[in-house]
Amino acid sequence: MLAEPEWLTGSSWQQHIPFAMFLVSAHRPLGIVEVGSLTGDSYFAFCQAVKTLGLATASYAVGTDLGERRTNAIAELEAHNNQHYSEFSKLLRDSSELRQINDGSIDLLHLDRQSTYDSIRHEFEFWLSKLSRRAIVLIHHTNMDEEARGPRELWDEMRGRYNGFEFQHGEGLGILGVGETTGPELQAMFGADEAGIQQICDFFKRLGSAVNARATADDSLSEAREADWGREEDLYHRLRIAERRYRAAEERRLTIEPIAEHYEIVTSSKAWKAVELAWKLRRRIAPAGSRRARISNNGQAPCGELLEASRADDLNERSSLRMKDAAQASQCPPTRLTSIGSRVARQAIRS
Repeated sequence: MLAEPEWLTGSSWQQHIPFAMFLVSAHRPLGIVEVGSLTGDSYFAFCQAVKTLGLATASYAVGTDLGERRTNAIAELEAHNNQHYSEFSKLLRDSSELRQINDGSIDLLHLDRQSTYDSIRHEFEFWLSKLSRRAIVLIHHTNMDEEARGPRELWDEMRGRYNGFEFQHGEGLGILGVGETTGPELQAMFGADEAGIQQICDFFKRLGSAVNARATADDSLSEAREADWGREEDLYHRLRIAERRYRAAEERRLTIEPIAEHYEIVTSSKAWKAVELAWKLRRRIAPAGSRRARISNNGQAPCGELLEASRADDLNERSSLRMKDAAQASQCPPTRLTSIGSRVARQAIRS
C-alpha cells in the first residue's frame, strides 16, 4: 500500500514513509506504539495507512519528546490527530497513561529520538513485555554520526538475536523481527541475499527521494506564497497611503473651490473693475517713490494739494532739465542751478 502522505514536516524520517505504509499493509498490526514522537512524520504515516486499509489498529504516540515540544506544535499534532485519526489513535503525554496498553498487545514498536545507548536500551527492555508474538521493532538513526551512537549500538547488539533488515538512507532505519512469527513479505526481506537487499534498499530509497522532493517542492511553494503575500501586503500598504493622500487632496479641493468661485464672482463684478481702474490711475498719478505717492500714502493732503504736488513735480522736472542744459553751456555747477530752478517753479505755482 503506497499513498501520498498527508503530513510532512521536512524531517529525515519522511524518506521512510513509503516503507512505513508498506509495513502496515504487509504486517497488519493490531497495536502500534511510537516512542519519542517529535515531528509526527512517521506516526501519522502509520495512522494514514491504518485508516486507508480500514484496520482495527490501536495506535499510540508516547515519549518525552512530545511533551517537550512547543505548545503551538503540540496543538498542531493534536489537531491533525483529532481531525483524522481520533477513532483509533491517541497522543500520550503522561507516562501514567501507559497502563492502558496491555502486555502482549503491540505488533509494531517504533523507537525514535533516543541518542544514548542507555536511554534506548531502557526503552527497548521496558516495551518487551508489551510486544506480541508477531512483533516488529523499528529503530531509527542507525546510520548517525558519533554523537548519536546509541541506536547503532543497540541495533548491532539486537541484530545478533533477531532477524533484521537495515536501510542506510534517511539517517538509517533498522527492522527487527522480535516476534516468533512474521508475515511472508517480511520473511522475504529478512532472508534476502546481497543482491536482493540492494534491490529492496534502492526501491524504497527512490520512493523516499520522491517524497523528499515533494516536501521540498511544497516548502518552495509555501515560501513563494509567503513572498507573494509579502508583496501583496506592501502593495496594500502603499494603496492605503495613496488613498489617504487622495482623501486629503479631495478635502483641500472642497475647501478651495468655494473660495475660488467667490473670487471669480468678485473679480468679474463692476465694482471690482472700478476699483482696479482707480488703482491704475493712482499708480500713474503717484508712482511709487514720488512725492505724490508719499503724500497720498500718509494721508496728509487732500486731492487739490495732491494735484498741486503733481504739477510741482512736473515743473521741477522740466526746470531741472533746463538748468542742466544751461549749466553745460556756462560751466555753472548743476546742483546750484537745480536749487534755483526749484525756487522759481514754486514761486510760479503760488502766483
